[in-house]
Amino acid sequence: MELNTLREASQRHTGLIMPPYDIMVTADGFDAVCAFTSHYRGCQIYVPDLRKIFNGCIEAAVREDYDGSNVVELSRKYGFSCKHIRSLV
Repeated sequence: MELNTLREASQRHTGLIMPPYDIMVTADGFDAVCAFTSHYRGCQIYVPDLRKIFNGCIEAAVREDYDGSNVVELSRKYGFSCKHIRSLV
């Protein structure tokens, strides 16, 4: 079946798209779901929580925000212990 046919059918019957792909179509669009599916078709995928996915970004932000005296503030803001903040910087 052609992608245009799938796209048309999915637009007409959005409520019938299988979860969690219905959310993906709504958030990212039909083309993103097609790309995801073609890449991972047949695989079992573990989806970590958001904190784990963005951990490197969070740690980089901690390093940028550190001013030498704000360990407690950063600990509260980013949800790390003061000891972990110190180890990052």
